[in-house]
Amino acid sequence: MVLQRNLCAALLSVVVLTPAGAATFRFSGEIRAGQAFSKALARGLWFCLHANADQTGWTAAVSTSCKPGAENFAAAATPPFHGPNPASIDSWHFLPGERVFGKRRDFRFVLRGEDYQTIMRKLNERRDAAEILADIDRLGQGEGVMEILRAKLDGAGGRDHPRFVFIKFKAKLTVPDGAEGGR
Repeated sequence: MVLQRNLCAALLSVVVLTPAGAATFRFSGEIRAGQAFSKALARGLWFCLHANADQTGWTAAVSTSCKPGAENFAAAATPPFHGPNPASIDSWHFLPGERVFGKRRDFRFVLRGEDYQTIMRKLNERRDAAEILADIDRLGQGEGVMEILRAKLDGAGGRDHPRFVFIKFKAKLTVPDGAEGGR
């Protein structure tokens, strides 16, 4: 009876915490250095991995397009905004002894260009951090998790600038339906 009650409580928690009408996308991939990756999501959004020109990593993005220069909705909702960010997959993160990020990368993203512009404008105006974080909490409704399953580096860039050979990853992104502009 106790086990049954605990199981019901756990199931209820999942139901309560899962946004109504949210679409969840699970996928995996393997990409080589310099390659890009894209996956269509819901609401006209795409998950993109943009390769760094120097083959030292990728930037995870959620956007309306995977074209270079498109607004990265994850960049507006995933702090920190200066310094290493979980949406950046840099080769030096995988060097022995580095403890910047684990293999799991959690990030959030906004769902609309207007929300991206709101947050980026306030960041550029150097508004109060509490105000910006409140906007991120309100507007950053999308959630993503990317796990690097395997990464291989080569020695061509030396200890300070290693380059990737490839990464193998899996990802889960949740895109809420409706509720534009707020939680």
